[in-house]
Amino acid sequence: MGKPLKIILIGPAPPFRGGISDTQVLLAEALQNEGHQVSLWSFTQQYPKIFFPGKTQRQKKNQSTSVPIRQMIHGFAPWQWLRISNLLKKEKADLIIFRYWTPFFAPCWAFLARRVGFKTIRLGLVDNWTPHENYIGTKYLNRFFANSMDAFMCLSPYVAQQLQKNTPKKVWWSPHPLPENLPPKKSKSKARKNLGWPQDTPTLVFAGLVREYKGLDHLIEACRFIRETRGIRFELRVGGAFYSPITPYQKQIRAAGLESSVHLNDAFLSPKELRDYICAASLLVLPYKRGTQSGIIAQGIYYNTPLLVTNIGGLAEQIQDYPKGFVVESSAKALAQGIEKILENKSQKDNSWATEHPNWKTFAQTLLAGIPQ
Repeated sequence: MGKPLKIILIGPAPPFRGGISDTQVLLAEALQNEGHQVSLWSFTQQYPKIFFPGKTQRQKKNQSTSVPIRQMIHGFAPWQWLRISNLLKKEKADLIIFRYWTPFFAPCWAFLARRVGFKTIRLGLVDNWTPHENYIGTKYLNRFFANSMDAFMCLSPYVAQQLQKNTPKKVWWSPHPLPENLPPKKSKSKARKNLGWPQDTPTLVFAGLVREYKGLDHLIEACRFIRETRGIRFELRVGGAFYSPITPYQKQIRAAGLESSVHLNDAFLSPKELRDYICAASLLVLPYKRGTQSGIIAQGIYYNTPLLVTNIGGLAEQIQDYPKGFVVESSAKALAQGIEKILENKSQKDNSWATEHPNWKTFAQTLLAGIPQ
């Protein structure tokens, strides 16, 4: 596709917050820099408040971008979708990219896609095919979405393999690019000073939204194992909005006698706060029970922080070439053993890691190169 294209990306965009929203902007800018006419069509309302576990779906400060953002789509009001589909059809776009990370939006995306006109290519950009949380009718909703697309691109080979088993259409993938618009790296000492953390205490960090599938309960149990069996001095710092009830974690901490070692910060971290958490960590831990890939891993690599992930989905694939990356099985005992080994490794060096990282320019080029002709 050598000519300039008219491209519409459909999915969350600022002022809606979160990794999907942030990366929609980065992808749109990369496509625009390739010489294409790009716009972002986002939500007026994303999730029903009753289904949204957080305090707010919107960020306090908008992410600036040169790409026009149109807040058009009500994610759960079917009576409004016909009007939006008519507007979308009038755009006569060459390519529409539907961001797909949950089957909740399958009905809306499929309705819009089926009405855009036969000359428009409809691409599903798929973060997750098997959802992290259980949804009624997931297989039906995924099939409904898949039947409305012309092709699919994924951000990990794990998801691409899942999807290819469910469709004869073209599926390709490119690695989740590292972030390009993040605050600059801080030294560990400066980050800890900014957060008010002790300078000399080995510190595990769990950062980002807290959901049941991310395995924080396994990590707290691993901390209990370490304290009881080895007596290693350390802290666990958890930073991120709790999208599952915080009370069970607080009870688990008290029952394990870890009140002085495990600290929970139930707050959505700004980019600078998240940067400080990651840079301050002795070890960034992702104890997931389920998952595909993670933007937190990409940020850990970006900030050159040691990473420990569970052997779930595509997490291990994300760090396979990263010398500070470690993989264990998804259990509290395996996490404890991995953490002990890493914290006791006195020879571990803090050298920076320099290599060619996947970026949004190459991701955009791979996306465009794969479009069916």
